[in-house]
Amino acid sequence: MIIVEPRDEHTWEQKRAAWRIALKKALKDLAKPTKVSAADHLAATENIAAQAAEIEALQDLLEAANDKIEVLKAVKDAEGAKEALASFSEADSAEDMFEALLDDVRSAKPKHATNAVFKHILLDHFDKAGAINWFSSDKDEFEAAIQYNLLASEDGYGVQWGGAKLAPLGKAIVALDDFLRSSEGHALAKEQQEGGVVMDVDDREFWEYHLDL
Repeated sequence: MIIVEPRDEHTWEQKRAAWRIALKKALKDLAKPTKVSAADHLAATENIAAQAAEIEALQDLLEAANDKIEVLKAVKDAEGAKEALASFSEADSAEDMFEALLDDVRSAKPKHATNAVFKHILLDHFDKAGAINWFSSDKDEFEAAIQYNLLASEDGYGVQWGGAKLAPLGKAIVALDDFLRSSEGHALAKEQQEGGVVMDVDDREFWEYHLDL
């Protein structure tokens, strides 16, 4: 029988509680500003969002780790442990997760969106789409996007994120972005960037490279 090393399942909760206490103390000791600039407020908001995403990712990892422990407890012999560990390794591959999330974005591409329109929509999610050039060769494609309710017909021709056609895409982009913000995703992104691959989701080159647009 395989003897599993005992783990304290409350370790993560204790660390999170200690972090919250330390944070409250640090915030209490800070001097109260009389005025906060819009730029500082935006930076603080983005930082809080990033930390929340990281905490959520860590909670998911903790749950996955506890699931592994339960599986290993039921293992009867070394061969069974080997098979279980192999399955864990395959399921936990950061690269596989990244590719799966990319496939979700690819699958959520609207049926009538050309590559030019799709890139415009993707970058709009990060407020980087830019103005549409109605004198370019893509004019007909963007007009069709309006007709298919992918873009608004007025007020700057904004992307119709609230429509049923783009809701799945919005969720897929958020899931991919959250993964790359997690510790596992960040490590993968760093490794890829060292090899010259763009891994910033708000970069046009990221989508052109990974989705062949």
